[in-house]
Amino acid sequence: AAVPIAYLTAHRALFHVAETGEGDRVLIRGGSGAVGLAAVHLARHFGSPGRVVVGTASAGAASAAGEQVMRFGATACTTHDHEAVAEHGPFDVIIEHMARFNLDSD
Repeated sequence: AAVPIAYLTAHRALFHVAETGEGDRVLIRGGSGAVGLAAVHLARHFGSPGRVVVGTASAGAASAAGEQVMRFGATACTTHDHEAVAEHGPFDVIIEHMARFNLDSD
């Protein structure tokens, strides 16, 4: 029952609020949660074939959560660490599910 909510939330964030374009480079912080996975999936599905979609997971791509982010269509998965994320940027769209990491700087 929760799957439609995750996808509707991700769709709203990507296409109504952020107005993501077909070729935009997308970062999904907190990509291993329900809404994050839905956002990775939708960003990949509705983007151009070369679209960069990066998701974050606690232990990066080496973790089970990171592997799932990659299966959902991310071109890369990294830890939540700012330096690790920056290696894959710059980004046109950032979907933020990890607000506790950025409350001091946002």
